[in-house]
Amino acid sequence: MQSKTRLERSKKREIIFSLVSILLSSLLCLGVAEYALRWYQQSVNNSSSGDPGLLSYDSQFGWKLTPNWQGRHTHHDFDVQYTINKYGFRGDFPPELQTKKKKRMAIVGDSFSFGLGVNDQDTFVHLLNLDNPDTEFLNLSVPGYSTDQQLLLLKRMSALIQADHYLLIVYLGNDLLDNMLDYPLQVEQAKPYFVIDNTGDLQLKNVPVPNLQKPAALRSRTLSSEIFGDSLMKYESKSYLRKSRLWRRIFPAESAIPNEQVIKILNARLKQHKILMSALIDETNKHIKNQGSSFEIAMLPGSSFIKLPESYASLFQDYVRVYLTELAIQKSIPVIDVAGEMRAQSPHQIENWYHAYEGHLNSKGHRLLAQILKKTSVK
Repeated sequence: MQSKTRLERSKKREIIFSLVSILLSSLLCLGVAEYALRWYQQSVNNSSSGDPGLLSYDSQFGWKLTPNWQGRHTHHDFDVQYTINKYGFRGDFPPELQTKKKKRMAIVGDSFSFGLGVNDQDTFVHLLNLDNPDTEFLNLSVPGYSTDQQLLLLKRMSALIQADHYLLIVYLGNDLLDNMLDYPLQVEQAKPYFVIDNTGDLQLKNVPVPNLQKPAALRSRTLSSEIFGDSLMKYESKSYLRKSRLWRRIFPAESAIPNEQVIKILNARLKQHKILMSALIDETNKHIKNQGSSFEIAMLPGSSFIKLPESYASLFQDYVRVYLTELAIQKSIPVIDVAGEMRAQSPHQIENWYHAYEGHLNSKGHRLLAQILKKTSVK
Protein backbone atom coordinates (compact mmCIF):
# COMPACT_ATOMS: atom_id res chain seq x y z
CA MET A 1 0.00 0.00 0.00
CA GLN A 2 2.79 2.39 0.94
CA SER A 3 4.57 1.50 -2.29
CA LYS A 4 1.44 2.37 -4.28
CA THR A 5 1.13 5.71 -2.45
CA ARG A 6 4.79 6.54 -3.14
CA LEU A 7 4.25 5.66 -6.80
CA GLU A 8 1.24 7.98 -7.04
CA ARG A 9 3.17 10.81 -5.39
CA SER A 10 6.05 10.20 -7.73
CA LYS A 11 3.73 10.42 -10.74
CA LYS A 12 2.19 13.62 -9.42
CA ARG A 13 5.65 15.14 -9.00
CA GLU A 14 6.54 14.13 -12.53
CA ILE A 15 3.37 15.73 -13.87
CA ILE A 16 3.97 18.93 -11.90
CA PHE A 17 7.60 18.97 -13.00
CA SER A 18 6.54 18.51 -16.61
CA LEU A 19 3.96 21.28 -16.40
CA VAL A 20 6.45 23.66 -14.77
CA SER A 21 9.05 22.75 -17.41
CA ILE A 22 6.57 23.44 -20.20
CA LEU A 23 5.57 26.75 -18.60
CA LEU A 24 9.19 27.85 -18.11
CA SER A 25 10.10 26.78 -21.64
CA SER A 26 7.13 28.70 -23.03
CA LEU A 27 8.08 31.81 -21.04
CA LEU A 28 11.67 31.48 -22.23
CA CYS A 29 10.53 31.17 -25.84
CA LEU A 30 8.27 34.21 -25.46
CA GLY A 31 11.14 36.14 -23.89
CA VAL A 32 13.48 35.20 -26.72
CA ALA A 33 10.82 36.14 -29.29
CA GLU A 34 10.23 39.50 -27.60
CA TYR A 35 13.96 40.21 -27.48
CA ALA A 36 14.35 39.23 -31.14
CA LEU A 37 11.48 41.53 -32.16
CA ARG A 38 12.92 44.44 -30.17
CA TRP A 39 16.38 43.87 -31.65
CA TYR A 40 14.96 43.64 -35.16
CA GLN A 41 12.88 46.79 -34.74
CA GLN A 42 15.89 48.67 -33.41
CA SER A 43 17.93 47.43 -36.36
CA VAL A 44 15.25 48.67 -38.76
CA ASN A 45 15.02 52.03 -36.99
CA ASN A 46 18.77 52.49 -37.37
CA SER A 47 18.89 51.37 -41.01
CA SER A 48 18.18 54.78 -42.55
CA SER A 49 21.18 56.51 -44.10
CA GLY A 50 21.70 58.93 -46.93
CA ASP A 51 24.22 61.04 -48.74
CA PRO A 52 24.71 64.31 -46.84
CA GLY A 53 23.40 67.66 -47.99
CA LEU A 54 19.79 67.04 -49.01
CA LEU A 55 18.61 69.64 -46.50
CA SER A 56 20.39 72.85 -45.56
CA TYR A 57 19.74 75.61 -43.03
CA ASP A 58 17.46 78.50 -43.94
CA SER A 59 16.94 81.46 -41.61
CA GLN A 60 13.34 82.02 -42.74
CA PHE A 61 12.07 78.43 -42.98
CA GLY A 62 14.41 76.53 -40.65
CA TRP A 63 15.63 74.29 -43.48
CA LYS A 64 15.25 73.89 -47.23
CA LEU A 65 16.14 71.48 -50.01
CA THR A 66 19.62 72.17 -51.35
CA PRO A 67 19.54 73.32 -55.00
CA ASN A 68 21.28 71.08 -57.58
CA TRP A 69 21.70 68.23 -55.07
CA GLN A 70 21.66 64.55 -56.03
CA GLY A 71 22.06 61.62 -53.72
CA ARG A 72 21.02 58.26 -52.39
CA HIS A 73 18.78 57.34 -49.46
CA THR A 74 18.75 53.79 -48.11
CA HIS A 75 16.57 52.10 -45.53
CA HIS A 76 15.49 48.57 -44.65
CA ASP A 77 12.48 49.22 -46.93
CA PHE A 78 14.11 50.95 -49.91
CA ASP A 79 17.20 52.11 -51.79
CA VAL A 80 16.38 55.23 -53.82
CA GLN A 81 17.78 58.34 -55.47
CA TYR A 82 16.66 61.97 -55.10
CA THR A 83 17.38 64.80 -57.52
CA ILE A 84 16.87 68.45 -56.52
CA ASN A 85 16.66 71.03 -59.32
CA LYS A 86 18.25 74.46 -59.49
CA TYR A 87 15.21 76.06 -57.85
CA GLY A 88 15.55 73.87 -54.77
CA PHE A 89 12.70 71.43 -55.39
CA ARG A 90 12.30 67.86 -56.58
CA GLY A 91 11.34 67.07 -60.15
CA ASP A 92 11.72 68.50 -63.62
CA PHE A 93 10.93 72.23 -63.73
CA PRO A 94 10.97 74.35 -66.90
CA PRO A 95 14.41 75.90 -67.48
CA GLU A 96 12.85 79.34 -67.07
CA LEU A 97 9.83 79.43 -64.81
CA GLN A 98 8.80 82.86 -66.09
CA THR A 99 8.06 81.32 -69.51
CA LYS A 100 4.80 79.43 -69.10
CA LYS A 101 3.56 77.51 -72.14
CA LYS A 102 0.72 75.52 -70.60
CA LYS A 103 -1.49 75.31 -67.52
CA ARG A 104 0.57 75.03 -64.36
CA MET A 105 -0.36 73.32 -61.09
CA ALA A 106 1.81 73.61 -57.97
CA ILE A 107 1.65 70.96 -55.26
CA VAL A 108 2.72 71.96 -51.76
CA GLY A 109 3.27 69.43 -48.97
CA ASP A 110 5.77 67.62 -46.77
CA SER A 111 7.85 64.44 -47.05
CA PHE A 112 4.87 62.39 -48.28
CA SER A 113 4.35 64.77 -51.20
CA PHE A 114 8.10 65.13 -51.73
CA GLY A 115 8.23 61.38 -52.23
CA LEU A 116 10.50 60.20 -49.43
CA GLY A 117 11.30 56.54 -50.04
CA VAL A 118 10.68 56.41 -53.81
CA ASN A 119 12.79 57.26 -56.86
CA ASP A 120 12.27 60.45 -58.86
CA GLN A 121 10.25 58.71 -61.56
CA ASP A 122 7.90 57.08 -59.02
CA THR A 123 6.55 60.19 -57.27
CA PHE A 124 2.88 60.94 -57.87
CA VAL A 125 3.84 64.40 -59.23
CA HIS A 126 6.06 62.83 -61.88
CA LEU A 127 3.27 60.37 -62.75
CA LEU A 128 0.76 63.21 -63.12
CA ASN A 129 3.14 64.98 -65.52
CA LEU A 130 3.45 61.82 -67.63
CA ASP A 131 -0.29 61.26 -67.74
CA ASN A 132 -1.43 64.87 -68.34
CA PRO A 133 0.59 66.48 -71.13
CA ASP A 134 -1.57 69.62 -71.19
CA THR A 135 -0.69 70.53 -67.59
CA GLU A 136 2.62 71.22 -65.89
CA PHE A 137 2.87 69.87 -62.33
CA LEU A 138 5.50 71.39 -60.04
CA ASN A 139 6.38 69.78 -56.71
CA LEU A 140 7.02 72.44 -54.05
CA SER A 141 7.01 69.93 -51.19
CA VAL A 142 9.76 69.93 -48.56
CA PRO A 143 10.24 67.12 -46.00
CA GLY A 144 9.15 68.15 -42.51
CA TYR A 145 7.25 71.29 -43.50
CA SER A 146 3.94 71.99 -41.78
CA THR A 147 1.18 74.38 -42.85
CA ASP A 148 2.94 77.47 -41.48
CA GLN A 149 6.18 76.86 -43.40
CA GLN A 150 4.16 76.02 -46.52
CA LEU A 151 2.41 79.41 -46.26
CA LEU A 152 5.78 81.18 -45.98
CA LEU A 153 7.09 79.18 -48.95
CA LEU A 154 4.12 80.18 -51.10
CA LYS A 155 4.62 83.83 -50.21
CA ARG A 156 8.25 83.62 -51.32
CA MET A 157 7.76 81.52 -54.46
CA SER A 158 4.30 82.23 -55.92
CA ALA A 159 5.34 85.24 -58.02
CA LEU A 160 8.06 83.14 -59.67
CA ILE A 161 5.99 79.96 -59.94
CA GLN A 162 2.96 81.64 -61.55
CA ALA A 163 0.79 78.60 -61.04
CA ASP A 164 -2.82 78.62 -62.18
CA HIS A 165 -3.81 76.26 -59.39
CA TYR A 166 -2.32 75.34 -56.00
CA LEU A 167 -2.94 72.07 -54.21
CA LEU A 168 -2.06 72.07 -50.51
CA ILE A 169 -1.63 68.52 -49.23
CA VAL A 170 -2.26 68.35 -45.49
CA TYR A 171 -0.77 65.31 -43.78
CA LEU A 172 -3.31 64.19 -41.20
CA GLY A 173 -0.67 62.58 -38.98
CA ASN A 174 1.04 65.68 -37.56
CA ASP A 175 0.52 68.98 -39.46
CA LEU A 176 -2.12 70.20 -37.00
CA LEU A 177 0.32 69.58 -34.13
CA ASP A 178 3.53 70.91 -35.69
CA ASN A 179 1.92 74.26 -36.54
CA MET A 180 1.99 75.06 -32.81
CA LEU A 181 5.62 74.08 -32.24
CA ASP A 182 9.01 75.77 -32.58
CA TYR A 183 10.60 72.33 -33.03
CA PRO A 184 8.56 69.77 -35.04
CA LEU A 185 7.94 66.42 -33.41
CA GLN A 186 9.97 64.41 -35.94
CA VAL A 187 12.62 66.98 -36.99
CA GLU A 188 15.72 68.11 -35.09
CA GLN A 189 15.88 71.63 -36.56
CA ALA A 190 13.93 74.63 -35.26
CA LYS A 191 11.19 76.23 -37.39
CA PRO A 192 9.19 79.45 -37.58
CA TYR A 193 5.66 79.43 -36.25
CA PHE A 194 2.66 81.74 -35.99
CA VAL A 195 0.59 82.89 -33.06
CA ILE A 196 -2.73 84.72 -33.15
CA ASP A 197 -2.57 88.12 -31.45
CA ASN A 198 -5.33 89.93 -29.56
CA THR A 199 -6.75 91.36 -32.78
CA GLY A 200 -7.03 87.92 -34.38
CA ASP A 201 -4.12 88.46 -36.79
CA LEU A 202 -1.28 86.02 -37.42
CA GLN A 203 2.06 87.03 -35.96
CA LEU A 204 5.24 85.29 -37.11
CA LYS A 205 7.62 84.08 -34.39
CA ASN A 206 11.08 82.52 -34.16
CA VAL A 207 12.48 84.31 -37.23
CA PRO A 208 15.32 84.37 -37.99
CA VAL A 209 15.18 80.72 -37.04
CA PRO A 210 18.00 79.74 -34.65
CA ASN A 211 20.40 77.25 -36.18
CA LEU A 212 20.36 74.98 -33.15
CA GLN A 213 19.50 71.34 -32.62
CA LYS A 214 16.42 70.41 -30.64
CA PRO A 215 16.97 70.64 -26.86
CA ALA A 216 17.10 67.28 -25.13
CA ALA A 217 14.05 68.16 -23.02
CA LEU A 218 11.90 68.43 -26.16
CA ARG A 219 12.91 65.02 -27.55
CA SER A 220 10.56 63.31 -25.11
CA ARG A 221 7.58 64.85 -26.89
CA THR A 222 5.74 62.31 -29.00
CA LEU A 223 2.66 62.29 -31.18
CA SER A 224 0.76 60.61 -28.38
CA SER A 225 1.87 63.06 -25.68
CA GLU A 226 1.04 66.06 -27.88
CA ILE A 227 -2.35 64.69 -28.90
CA PHE A 228 -3.55 63.21 -25.61
CA GLY A 229 -1.17 64.40 -22.91
CA ASP A 230 -1.71 62.16 -19.87
CA SER A 231 -5.43 61.70 -20.62
CA LEU A 232 -4.94 58.07 -21.61
CA MET A 233 -2.76 56.95 -18.72
CA LYS A 234 -5.61 55.61 -16.61
CA TYR A 235 -6.88 53.60 -19.57
CA GLU A 236 -3.56 52.05 -20.55
CA SER A 237 -2.92 48.43 -19.68
CA LYS A 238 -0.41 47.79 -16.91
CA SER A 239 0.25 44.31 -18.24
CA TYR A 240 3.77 43.73 -19.56
CA LEU A 241 2.37 41.20 -22.02
CA ARG A 242 -0.04 43.72 -23.55
CA LYS A 243 2.76 46.26 -23.83
CA SER A 244 5.14 43.81 -25.51
CA ARG A 245 5.97 43.99 -29.20
CA LEU A 246 4.96 40.36 -29.58
CA TRP A 247 1.43 41.11 -28.32
CA ARG A 248 1.14 44.21 -30.54
CA ARG A 249 2.28 42.23 -33.55
CA ILE A 250 -0.29 39.46 -32.99
CA PHE A 251 -3.23 41.65 -31.93
CA PRO A 252 -4.15 44.83 -33.86
CA ALA A 253 -4.03 48.07 -31.89
CA GLU A 254 -7.37 49.29 -30.59
CA SER A 255 -8.34 52.23 -28.42
CA ALA A 256 -9.04 51.26 -24.83
CA ILE A 257 -11.85 53.79 -24.40
CA PRO A 258 -15.04 54.52 -26.36
CA ASN A 259 -14.62 56.67 -29.45
CA GLU A 260 -16.90 59.38 -28.09
CA GLN A 261 -14.59 59.75 -25.08
CA VAL A 262 -11.61 60.10 -27.42
CA ILE A 263 -13.47 62.87 -29.27
CA LYS A 264 -14.11 64.70 -25.98
CA ILE A 265 -10.40 64.57 -25.15
CA LEU A 266 -9.43 65.82 -28.60
CA ASN A 267 -11.98 68.64 -28.49
CA ALA A 268 -10.55 69.82 -25.19
CA ARG A 269 -6.87 69.53 -26.14
CA LEU A 270 -6.89 70.69 -29.76
CA LYS A 271 -9.04 73.82 -29.60
CA GLN A 272 -6.15 76.24 -30.14
CA HIS A 273 -4.59 73.98 -32.79
CA LYS A 274 -7.79 74.19 -34.83
CA ILE A 275 -8.06 77.96 -34.46
CA LEU A 276 -4.48 78.36 -35.71
CA MET A 277 -5.02 75.95 -38.62
CA SER A 278 -8.12 77.89 -39.67
CA ALA A 279 -6.16 81.16 -39.67
CA LEU A 280 -3.30 79.60 -41.68
CA ILE A 281 -5.74 78.22 -44.27
CA ASP A 282 -7.43 81.63 -44.50
CA GLU A 283 -4.13 83.38 -45.09
CA THR A 284 -3.00 80.80 -47.64
CA ASN A 285 -6.30 81.06 -49.53
CA LYS A 286 -6.16 84.86 -49.46
CA HIS A 287 -2.59 84.97 -50.78
CA ILE A 288 -3.30 82.52 -53.62
CA LYS A 289 -6.49 84.32 -54.65
CA ASN A 290 -4.57 87.62 -54.72
CA GLN A 291 -2.22 85.97 -57.22
CA GLY A 292 -5.20 85.26 -59.47
CA SER A 293 -4.92 81.50 -58.86
CA SER A 294 -7.27 78.84 -57.51
CA PHE A 295 -6.72 76.86 -54.33
CA GLU A 296 -7.58 73.36 -53.17
CA ILE A 297 -6.80 71.14 -50.17
CA ALA A 298 -6.10 67.39 -50.17
CA MET A 299 -6.04 65.32 -46.97
CA LEU A 300 -3.43 62.55 -46.92
CA PRO A 301 -3.44 59.86 -44.19
CA GLY A 302 -0.66 58.00 -42.48
CA SER A 303 -0.50 54.22 -42.65
CA SER A 304 -2.28 53.65 -39.33
CA PHE A 305 -5.43 55.25 -40.76
CA ILE A 306 -5.58 52.39 -43.28
CA LYS A 307 -3.98 49.50 -41.39
CA LEU A 308 -5.20 50.12 -37.83
CA PRO A 309 -8.52 51.98 -38.10
CA GLU A 310 -9.37 51.48 -34.39
CA SER A 311 -6.05 52.77 -33.06
CA TYR A 312 -5.61 56.11 -31.30
CA ALA A 313 -3.47 57.39 -34.18
CA SER A 314 -6.21 56.55 -36.67
CA LEU A 315 -8.94 58.13 -34.51
CA PHE A 316 -6.86 61.32 -34.30
CA GLN A 317 -6.37 61.41 -38.07
CA ASP A 318 -10.07 60.89 -38.64
CA TYR A 319 -10.79 63.73 -36.20
CA VAL A 320 -8.52 66.07 -38.18
CA ARG A 321 -10.05 64.83 -41.43
CA VAL A 322 -13.59 65.66 -40.29
CA TYR A 323 -12.48 69.05 -38.98
CA LEU A 324 -10.69 70.00 -42.21
CA THR A 325 -13.63 68.89 -44.33
CA GLU A 326 -16.02 71.07 -42.33
CA LEU A 327 -13.54 73.95 -42.39
CA ALA A 328 -13.08 73.76 -46.17
CA ILE A 329 -16.85 73.64 -46.76
CA GLN A 330 -17.33 76.63 -44.46
CA LYS A 331 -14.69 78.62 -46.38
CA SER A 332 -15.85 77.41 -49.83
CA ILE A 333 -12.49 75.78 -50.52
CA PRO A 334 -12.54 72.56 -52.58
CA VAL A 335 -11.25 69.61 -50.57
CA ILE A 336 -10.10 66.16 -51.71
CA ASP A 337 -10.60 63.37 -49.20
CA VAL A 338 -7.67 61.16 -50.19
CA ALA A 339 -7.90 59.44 -46.80
CA GLY A 340 -11.51 58.47 -47.38
CA GLU A 341 -10.76 57.24 -50.90
CA MET A 342 -7.90 55.07 -49.66
CA ARG A 343 -9.91 53.61 -46.79
CA ALA A 344 -12.79 52.80 -49.13
CA GLN A 345 -10.47 50.92 -51.46
CA SER A 346 -8.37 49.10 -48.85
CA PRO A 347 -10.72 46.11 -48.23
CA HIS A 348 -10.63 45.32 -51.94
CA GLN A 349 -6.89 45.73 -52.42
CA ILE A 350 -4.08 43.36 -51.51
CA GLU A 351 -1.33 45.87 -52.27
CA ASN A 352 0.40 47.63 -49.43
CA TRP A 353 0.59 51.35 -50.18
CA TYR A 354 3.09 52.22 -47.46
CA HIS A 355 6.63 51.08 -46.70
CA ALA A 356 6.22 48.37 -44.07
CA TYR A 357 8.54 49.83 -41.44
CA GLU A 358 9.52 53.31 -42.60
CA GLY A 359 5.91 54.43 -43.07
CA HIS A 360 5.94 56.70 -46.14
CA LEU A 361 4.07 55.89 -49.34
CA ASN A 362 5.79 53.35 -51.57
CA SER A 363 5.61 53.39 -55.39
CA LYS A 364 2.19 51.68 -55.34
CA GLY A 365 0.93 54.32 -52.94
CA HIS A 366 2.16 57.09 -55.23
CA ARG A 367 0.42 55.50 -58.20
CA LEU A 368 -2.81 55.34 -56.23
CA LEU A 369 -2.44 58.98 -55.14
CA ALA A 370 -1.86 60.05 -58.75
CA GLN A 371 -5.03 58.21 -59.78
CA ILE A 372 -7.10 59.83 -57.02
CA LEU A 373 -5.84 63.33 -57.81
CA LYS A 374 -6.37 62.88 -61.54
CA LYS A 375 -9.97 61.86 -60.86
CA THR A 376 -10.75 64.57 -58.32
CA SER A 377 -8.46 67.56 -59.00
CA VAL A 378 -6.85 67.51 -62.43
CA LYS A 379 -9.17 69.04 -64.98
